[in-house]
Amino acid sequence: MIQTETERQFYLGAAGIRLWYARDALPGAAASPDFEFGSDEADGVAEPWVEAAPAPSRPQPKTAPPTPGRSDG
Repeated sequence: MIQTETERQFYLGAAGIRLWYARDALPGAAASPDFEFGSDEADGVAEPWVEAAPAPSRPQPKTAPPTPGRSDG
């Protein structure tokens, strides 16, 4: 479960979801909660997101190198 607003923003960014904030309060909208960012989160430096490359679903066939001196034509 996501514990902090910073963590939520990190996961949304990692998923490719752009964050959007209204410039002004929207008419009829409830007031937004005040988020308190901890001192370790205030520097804004997060560890880079590294995702392992997925393994191929099936092995690719290996092709033999062309034989020297032989032409295909």
